[in-house]
Amino acid sequence: MKTFGSLIFLVILAGMESVFCQIILEPVATGSRIEIRQSCTATLYMYPSYTYTYTFSRSHWSYNLPILGVCESHFEEYRTINPWRTCHYTRHVNQEAGLEFEIHHTANGSPFPVSGMTAYNWKAYLTDLRLREATHKGVKQPLHIMNMTDTSEDGLPTGTAEGSQRIILYKYVPDMNLPLRQVDVTEWLREDLFGDHQEGITTGFMLCTDLFVNCWVRVDEESPRIKIVLIPTPAPTDTPTGEIDLTICCPDGPFSSGDEFYMTVTINNRLDHSVINPGFFNLLQIDDLYWFYPSWNRTTDYETIESLEPGLTIESIIEPFFWPDGAGVGNAVIWTCLVDSELSHILGSPDYRFFSWK
Repeated sequence: MKTFGSLIFLVILAGMESVFCQIILEPVATGSRIEIRQSCTATLYMYPSYTYTYTFSRSHWSYNLPILGVCESHFEEYRTINPWRTCHYTRHVNQEAGLEFEIHHTANGSPFPVSGMTAYNWKAYLTDLRLREATHKGVKQPLHIMNMTDTSEDGLPTGTAEGSQRIILYKYVPDMNLPLRQVDVTEWLREDLFGDHQEGITTGFMLCTDLFVNCWVRVDEESPRIKIVLIPTPAPTDTPTGEIDLTICCPDGPFSSGDEFYMTVTINNRLDHSVINPGFFNLLQIDDLYWFYPSWNRTTDYETIESLEPGLTIESIIEPFFWPDGAGVGNAVIWTCLVDSELSHILGSPDYRFFSWK
């Protein structure tokens, strides 16, 4: 009977417009720009009652660095050349990095956007950002990521940031080669794909910092990826009744260490009678792997509700716990449905809930 129950759930998945899956985009251009601003203000004490001050300054930009380097430093020094001459010297270095991704083809060469992809049936995440080098480890120097302007999304390793919205990747310089936080870039990519101003041939992001610390970091140029998760749209089942609703409830993510997580399913039986021994299926999907409630094993499993009374019934699927350290980054979706006691008909429509962790 459980084997037949698994077939029921596969029918549910097949009835979706698209199965929960990932589409990968790869970077096509990476590079850094450096701005160096230098000034020297000299004061000459010509006579006891007369002084003369002049300032020399210059600014230099360089776009010819193919690496993802980020730095913000400031140096200031007062010098006494001789009793009648002083000098105030400053040097400010700002290095920002640009990262652009192909938006017409996926990593395997398939056309993008893919068939069935609309403006709102997917989520996009920038993943696999890793530090490759750093001059100082553990110092406080936040690394930010910002959206790139449309006119800068040209496939060249240059660019400027758009707006003021920035996402912090870290506050203190971490260990090398560890993955940084996963960034939800859905809104930024949606604008590039479906927005009113689709000028760019890529989608791009800027990496920058705003704290004057003499620390230079380099992000790996080859590892970043954009992972796009298609969120299936439930299609009508073969015998929907419309009399029983299932709703998955859990906190909003993405989740990180110390966040509380739980999951419940609220079943609303609007019939005027009880439903005897329905099969209650819950399936957790991560990539192409599946786990069945309540045992959370890979083999088919489900729970039988002896009597589903009219009104609301709340079933706890995952008991409350605090998200652990070292869970990495990822996405998942959980499906739920109710079938009759013979496991032959779906009662109502299946529900799903997408969540992620970082």
